[in-house]
Amino acid sequence: MTISSRAMRRSPAALAREIMALCTLASTTAGAQARHRLRGRGVDEEALDLLGLPSRKELVNAEAAADASSAGRNR
Repeated sequence: MTISSRAMRRSPAALAREIMALCTLASTTAGAQARHRLRGRGVDEEALDLLGLPSRKELVNAEAAADASSAGRNR
């Protein structure tokens, strides 16, 4: 990861929030993709839930959190 000098001028808390939101988004995206692939191979929803793979709704929420974090950067 590379953090620009512009980003480093932000408060540590704001920068940490954005980094965490982006990490959560990346993780949730990967999990939702795995869920989709497994569902396509016939794994039922109960098994996918037991695996803890995120749903589409969780992905949408992670995207919204990352967008909100990025919007704070532009203020």
